[in-house]
Amino acid sequence: MTRRSLVTTIASSALALVLLAALVVLARVDVTRVLALLADVRPLPFFALVGLTAIYLFLAAEKWRLVEQRLAPGSELSRRLCFAFTAIGMAAARGGPVLKAPQNTT
Repeated sequence: MTRRSLVTTIASSALALVLLAALVVLARVDVTRVLALLADVRPLPFFALVGLTAIYLFLAAEKWRLVEQRLAPGSELSRRLCFAFTAIGMAAARGGPVLKAPQNTT
């Protein structure tokens, strides 16, 4: 890991913690209640869900990488970059494949 990527990682982690703290304060989240709910989670289904989500995310990122490679031959995006963009898109889409918003098709 280069020095620049280490600094970027530390800075983005600090920003994430600040934003998370602001969200907890502004939304008046009961942190003890959240921790109690997390303590009651069964580990096997939780890790299965996390693992399946990671696999889904990897496959979606690979799909977009291959689509981009087909549309623009010679320009190859890294798997890491495609994974990052797909993760951002998944998070922005109201929870990705788990918490889809209902759509009216009529």
